[in-house]
Amino acid sequence: MRGRSWLIVGAVLAVVGAAAGIVAWPDPEPPSVDGRLRAELVPLIQTHLETKADLGGALDDQPELNSRWLCDLELIETEQRGPDLLAGIYTSCQEFARTGPSLLAGTGFRSPMRITVRSGAVTSVEEPVDGAGFQPTVSRMFTESGERRVFDFINSGGPFERDRLPERARRTFDLPANAPIRDHP
Repeated sequence: MRGRSWLIVGAVLAVVGAAAGIVAWPDPEPPSVDGRLRAELVPLIQTHLETKADLGGALDDQPELNSRWLCDLELIETEQRGPDLLAGIYTSCQEFARTGPSLLAGTGFRSPMRITVRSGAVTSVEEPVDGAGFQPTVSRMFTESGERRVFDFINSGGPFERDRLPERARRTFDLPANAPIRDHP
């Protein structure tokens, strides 16, 4: 009986030790992107989103406004898959138009995206599905640590300065820094 008791105690200690090891296991390293690669990708992706992506929007129905999309993005992670470079980003985009001495702000959004780049050009933009499929889609699009960073951004409002897009829109439309902005009805 004594030998059996020690065996049970040893088994219990092994289970407890393994559980403690699992709990104490360090989180995966946060994603990082080489500075040179970041300097190449951010403007490429930003230009694509602002000029070539079909983002849709409230101001699209009024082509006479000559509206423009402006985007700010945070490059979270990259992964090379054969000839494709996958870039996980979190972006804030909004459409603007000039109406006389003021700006008109249309549709805007913040979203994680996975961008595919091949031979220096964006070949696809993937957004997560809405509703119940959002979290599983983000899990598929990002690594575990990238996904955690996405949800940190979502919960905190993102890494973006509040007035950066409106300031850029005023400059883009050659308006003074204090030009008023009104929302599209």
